[in-house]
Amino acid sequence: MTEHGATCVVACENHRRDLEAILSGGGFDDVVCRFFPAHCLPGVDSDAGRAAVLQRCCDDFADVDVLGGPCLARHAPNDDGTPGYRLHRFQPACLPAVDERMAADLVSAGSYLLTTGWLERWRDHMAAMGLDRDTARALFGETCEILTLFDTGNRPEAEAELAALGEWLALPVHRIAVGLERFRLLISRLVMQRRNEQLERDRDAARSDMNRRTAEYETVLDIFGHLTKVARKEDVIFALFDLFAMVLGASRCAMATVSEGEAQVLATLPPGGRIDPLAVAAVLESRQGYLLNDEGDGFLLSLEAFGEARVVVEVAGLAIPAYRERYLDLAIPVVRVFGLAFARAQAVEDFAILQESVAHDQRLKATGTLASGVAHEINNPLAVILNFADLLSDEPAIEGVAAE
Repeated sequence: MTEHGATCVVACENHRRDLEAILSGGGFDDVVCRFFPAHCLPGVDSDAGRAAVLQRCCDDFADVDVLGGPCLARHAPNDDGTPGYRLHRFQPACLPAVDERMAADLVSAGSYLLTTGWLERWRDHMAAMGLDRDTARALFGETCEILTLFDTGNRPEAEAELAALGEWLALPVHRIAVGLERFRLLISRLVMQRRNEQLERDRDAARSDMNRRTAEYETVLDIFGHLTKVARKEDVIFALFDLFAMVLGASRCAMATVSEGEAQVLATLPPGGRIDPLAVAAVLESRQGYLLNDEGDGFLLSLEAFGEARVVVEVAGLAIPAYRERYLDLAIPVVRVFGLAFARAQAVEDFAILQESVAHDQRLKATGTLASGVAHEINNPLAVILNFADLLSDEPAIEGVAAE
């Protein structure tokens, strides 16, 4: 797993003491050291060993800087244009600790340059090169006139080991105290460069995240504006589901009302889905009003509804489950606004029912008034007719059938 935010410095085992001393001096808490085997001569085994170390470092760290000498001639960053590490090769390998011009002048004057790390294992190096004393004396005697040690001061035994090597090779020796300042400056420069690059990456990531959040909030505001115009509860619910699908990448949504312990599903996306009754009960019991689901890809929210009822909303199947806590922070105020929109839609429906009831009462009243008016209009002439009939029935001249 790649470790971001840390710089890995890889160097030859010969530089272990110097590099560890530099990093222990403070200011390098974000730097990790790794070392490859100290095989100065190229070869199949030594190249494979170095390559394995470099590969592990590239797998473990995003930023890798490799320090070395001619032994790294066969190693190079990846060929695909995206280096797995940065290679800093010095000629000779002791140059991290010394001035390049001084080293070149010493080599021109016949010096064979040594580091304290190489000197610590000089017998192993001679054996690895297959050199006994006589062969080594002949070889070194032809190629150099003096052994020069760049002493960084980390090994008190270095001076005695230098004398032993000089006697073994029958060559004069010379020791130059160089300290670690130049090496420390090199490491500081590499680390600062990596830190600046990391800061730039962090800024780019923050900028990208800000743009993404801005787009999310703009989408939320657009849907909020739409919710203010929605008059049906079903439309409010599916507008909320659409928001979660667009902004959070949710593939599953559900909503239920809970009254007197009974849950009734209002809607699901996709249709025909369900909501876990146990999860509903759990979120209603939680103090926070929300619950992360067991699948790790969503959450549930509860909010007050009307009267004795409460509403539970489930959001699941998030496109990026790792962001669910951040999405939860966004969903909480969204659901609260949804509650207001839901209440408005409920009020609109209740008002429509009330209007219908009032209209019905008005129609009944109008019908009664009309019937009363019609009866009045009929009763008046009918009463006149009946009165005349009574008068006529009292006349003596009218008899028989006419009287009846």
